Amino acid sequence: MGKKTYYVHLDWEGYAEKTSKLSIPGKWEEKPLSALIELFADAYNAKNPDTLVEVSAVHLESQNDGQGEKFYSDCLIGEVLESHNDYYITPGACVVPTQQATAAATGPKLDADGVPLLRCKNYGCQQYYSEGENADDACHHHTKPPYFHDTIKGWQCCRDVKGA
Repeated sequence: MGKKTYYVHLDWEGYAEKTSKLSIPGKWEEKPLSALIELFADAYNAKNPDTLVEVSAVHLESQNDGQGEKFYSDCLIGEVLESHNDYYITPGACVVPTQQATAAATGPKLDADGVPLLRCKNYGCQQYYSEGENADDACHHHTKPPYFHDTIKGWQCCRDVKGA
């Protein structure tokens, strides 16, 4: 259990835009996502007292377009987040009852036939897939982690493409 790094973004109308690179110790993998959101919100709220982020009124998503995967705030960080990926603070609580949260945090994601899905570990991908449908050209990912420079995100493997 080493240190994990997550890129957390807030980009809402009426709020100051903020991206934080959160590096947390491995022991945080056993904490709920709400702890990571709270870490981000505390830093944001200290600098923006007029537009507070309420931890209980937001959740994390994997994409900023509202179509990304939603993560329940009471699931464990180590079970649902991948290091070096981008996550977005999104309005609206996303909490399941305690019994369902435990099953969601510990149980594997299943396909329509009830077969456990695997999750791609490549940078920028993180999609779920079934072993039977996996092919050499099925995954489109970056081979190296992201970098940030002058508020622009880029990928170490694709230096010619900025903001990809």
